[in-house]
Amino acid sequence: MADPPSASERTNRSSSSTICSQLSAALQICSKHFTSGDFSAGAMAVSEVVRILNDQGESSPSVSEVSLAEIFEFLSSPAANEMTVDALATELPRVVVKFAGVSEDCSKYVEKIIDLLITACNPRDMLSIVCEALDSQIKVSTIPIDFLVLLRGLSKVITAVRRHHFQQIKVALPVVFKVIRAISSEFDEEDEASLLDFFRTVTEIGISIKSVCEKLEEEKKEELRALLSLYTLHLLAFFSTNNLTNKVPSCVCLVKELSMLFPFCGLSYSRLITGDTVESIIRVVCGEDDDDDDLLMWLPWAKGGACLAGEDIASLFDELRANPAKRWEAVGTLKLIFSSTNYSWKIKADTVEFLLNIMNAVKDADRDNDAANLFLMPSLFASLEGLQKVMMSSADATLRKKAFSAFRKVLADIPGPQRFDLLKALITHSSSPDMIGLLIDLVRDEVHKEGTKQGDGASSYWTENALGLVEMVLRPPKGGPPSFPQDGVPVLAALNLYRFILIRASSGENLGSPVTASQLRKAYTDWLIPLRKLVTGLQVSTENEGGELNLHVECSFNPLQLVLYRCIELVENCLKDR
Repeated sequence: MADPPSASERTNRSSSSTICSQLSAALQICSKHFTSGDFSAGAMAVSEVVRILNDQGESSPSVSEVSLAEIFEFLSSPAANEMTVDALATELPRVVVKFAGVSEDCSKYVEKIIDLLITACNPRDMLSIVCEALDSQIKVSTIPIDFLVLLRGLSKVITAVRRHHFQQIKVALPVVFKVIRAISSEFDEEDEASLLDFFRTVTEIGISIKSVCEKLEEEKKEELRALLSLYTLHLLAFFSTNNLTNKVPSCVCLVKELSMLFPFCGLSYSRLITGDTVESIIRVVCGEDDDDDDLLMWLPWAKGGACLAGEDIASLFDELRANPAKRWEAVGTLKLIFSSTNYSWKIKADTVEFLLNIMNAVKDADRDNDAANLFLMPSLFASLEGLQKVMMSSADATLRKKAFSAFRKVLADIPGPQRFDLLKALITHSSSPDMIGLLIDLVRDEVHKEGTKQGDGASSYWTENALGLVEMVLRPPKGGPPSFPQDGVPVLAALNLYRFILIRASSGENLGSPVTASQLRKAYTDWLIPLRKLVTGLQVSTENEGGELNLHVECSFNPLQLVLYRCIELVENCLKDR
């Protein structure tokens, strides 16, 4: 003989019966009013159905299953006429989806309900309804399983849309991007299976777009194919953020599946890495509509995805090494990885290796001054700034060294005048004294290289412009002397650079030196003597105050004073000889 039901079981049965009766009555009233044409009363009955579902709160799975079963049975019955189903469809998806994570049976019922609505209602209306439900769900949950049913529904309704495919799908994708971003940012490593299901589902949306595109006439494919390209690149970028492909190795198969869409979209890695393809895709998708904020806000992710796509890398390296313009475009595109906080250090390390592989085999003969490519300087500047962030922020010493090596190789690939302009801009925009000092040391290296070529009739371009940099550091444009101790490293680097120029000039190695007597007197009176007074005064002050911190500051003045006095001595000697 079976055990009698427990008190909780009896309560659940009673609750299930009550809710079932309430729902059945509310649904029948809906049908009655919409059939008679009383739309106002019908709308009130729909609100009552929503209230009953929302009032369940923390009900047991069995109560939720009974509620969902009642709704599904009603929608499948003859009583559910077209107007009733359309009215319920505007509310049910966002309400029933909250039951998807209650149990496996509840999830199945929710999916059946949404599938039935997609089949019965206008696909264009259901596309908007599902997107609104996704948008609402983001506000209450970032658990992957809570979005699976709606995303599967979106994938199905995309294939059901009969007209204006591009316009309809274009409106839907920003919501998907928002969901993906929310889920990625709240990733729980203990929930790998549901995360994999989530990303498999969003990948299937891309497959659905492809299937729609294949059915269109050729002249209508371009826009939708471009939209699919952006979607694919977005997903590649999202897979790479937070190092998801390492945390969830199974995601790698989805990346490969996405890359299989490249040929259909007409994408090639060489055009992606140079940014050319992404820009043309954006023009097709957005046209002249610069106010399309919902989609435009996600475009940087597509550009990031373009940097992360992959194919025959060896042939790509050869192509970029042989073509300076494409090489610079590729370097400029990589700024999206170096500068963004959305990519892991592993991704950034791989990108640095990629850049080194491009630059390692570039020959000096390839580095011609091509004025037609000077428009790429701003993007090269941004990439160099991004590499600086890697150099300063990475905890991995090896990565910092490799980033610096890549930084120098990119600079060396740029013609001399533009190389100086970039270095000066980097110095001007940097807030790190150590980085400024490092950049000034690079200028000194260029002055040294220039000096070795003087006998061949080379110009004194670097020496002339280096003097301007020295003045910028020792006599800041904003007025007043340098600030100590924060400017100690840049001042020491500038003095070392000036000393180097003076030594070459006084030794006769630097024939045709631009250091004139008037420049020497200006440096002596405007730079060096005021700096000596400032440093001497600060040193006396710190000695009198004492303390460990002041001792450290005092010690930092010692190398600076040595170089400063040497510069003063060299200037005095040069002036005696004039």
